Formats: sequence, C-alpha cells, structure tokens
Amino acid sequence: METDATQDIGVDRGIFVRGTPIWLDAQRKKSHVILTSIEDRLPVKHERLLTSISMAAMLDRAGLQVPVLPGTFRQWMGFGGRQVQLVELGTSQAETGVLLDDGSRRTLVLPSVVPNIDALPPVDHLVVKARGLGHLGEPLLGALEALAGPRQDSTRKIIRVESLGVGLEVLRVLKELGVPARPIGLLGRLCPKTAGPRHSWVVAFPKDKVRGSGQEVLLNTGCGDLHSAEALSVKHYGGYEELELVLRMTTARSLTLVDVPRGEVSPKNLASDWNLTVHHPVEKSMSLDFEASGRL
Repeated sequence: METDATQDIGVDRGIFVRGTPIWLDAQRKKSHVILTSIEDRLPVKHERLLTSISMAAMLDRAGLQVPVLPGTFRQWMGFGGRQVQLVELGTSQAETGVLLDDGSRRTLVLPSVVPNIDALPPVDHLVVKARGLGHLGEPLLGALEALAGPRQDSTRKIIRVESLGVGLEVLRVLKELGVPARPIGLLGRLCPKTAGPRHSWVVAFPKDKVRGSGQEVLLNTGCGDLHSAEALSVKHYGGYEELELVLRMTTARSLTLVDVPRGEVSPKNLASDWNLTVHHPVEKSMSLDFEASGRL
C-alpha cells in the first residue's frame, strides 16, 4: 500500500527525511545536513554540510570551521542514502531548493517562496518554510526608495535584516538607487569585501554591533524575529498567491507548510485542491521534541 507523501518528512528544529540521516537546516548537530538558506547566525558545526557553491564560499569567508560540500545546481548526487539535487531559485545567491528522490517519488523543499522563480522540476510533494506567507508589508523596493528619497534627511541609516538573502537584496537595491552602503558584522564577513565612504549606510544582522551613530531601520519580512512595533513591515518573499503558482509549476499533489504562525488561516483552496499538512512552531513552554502537525 502506497504511503502518504507528506509522511516522508518530519519537523523537529529542522526538517528531516524519515528513514535516512538527512536533515535540512537542522538547528542541532547532525551527521548529514543540507543548508537551504543562511539566517542571522552561522549554522551549527555539523559532520557533513551540503549547500550551493555560492553559500559554501560565503560560509568559508565567514570562518565556519567545518568542511562544507559545495553542490552544483541541477546535478544529482548521493547524500545520506538518497539521490539529492540542488535547485536554483531565481537569481538568489543565498537560498537553494533541495530535490530528494527515493526511487518512487520526489520531494522538493524550499526555504521560502523566493522572488523571481521561473522554473522548478515536477515533483510529488512540495515542502515550504511558511513563516512569511501571510506577512503583509510595503514592497521592499518601495520602502528603500522612501528611505533614500529627497525628503529624507542626511542621517546615516543602519538597516537591520533578518537573513543573508534579504541583506544581499537590500545592498543590491541601494546600489541601484545610488546610495553608498556596506555590510558589517557577520553579514560583512559573509559578503564579498566592499569599500564605502566613512558615513555610508550600513546593513547588518540584528545582533551585530555598529560603530558610530545613525538611524536604526528594522526590516521585518515576516521570516525572522524583527517583530517589534518599531520595525518596518516589508514584503520581499512571496505569499499564498505566489505559492499557488509554485505548486502549479511543480505539479505537486501534496503540500507541507512548515512553521506556519499559529492563528494564521491558509486559503481554503489549498486544503481542497492539495493534500495539505501544516506544522506550527514548537511553543517555548513545550518539552516535547516534535512539531504539532494538523490538517486544514
């Protein structure tokens, strides 16, 4: 009897593939881990870490003291007893999809609905980290244009970001707007070295220390922990509408959403048109080591 595709994976401070040692973005030390994105801290020192060539180079630059296996996009490789392929997501250098093949069906894991995805392989099961799907905010480009606009004063801006992907996009947009900016702290170690004027804007992770004064701007994309009242809500990653486009692109019939905020209501058509499983974040008061799972 064929098993439910959504039962192939589990969630426990990372995504794991049942019956294998494979984890994706594990928060605790594991033997076989695939890194799909870099947030505001370096990953745990796993025994074997696989990621894209670009992210492997960034981790090496940042001083991660463990060997990192750089994988080539669209090339099958054996890893942890499964055939694995890294999948390019738009133009992002800081995020990768992961395609897993067990010989009978294929599962694709995405760190988020990354902008500008124009092609994905057909799969049976799609797994998406869903923290930002329901997030609302001004488009990132518009928010940065407003900060750099002529009505703004000349005060240096200190822009705090939640992930490497957002940080790289902020730096790219500011460069196009003609605003001198440079990454500092851990973000600066991950990025290629850039020089800038002494009073240029800086882009950093929330906990990085910044020398000198400036106006702090916290960018909340819904995918991190910048949820304070002072944070500026911006939209960078895709929402449920873009997710449906991705689903149709992959032709997947099963969908698993990971880390959906409690209380967030997913569109009804997701539950009616796809075999949907939802994992909510573990409550801090819980002592159990597994995620709550339920069907909509």
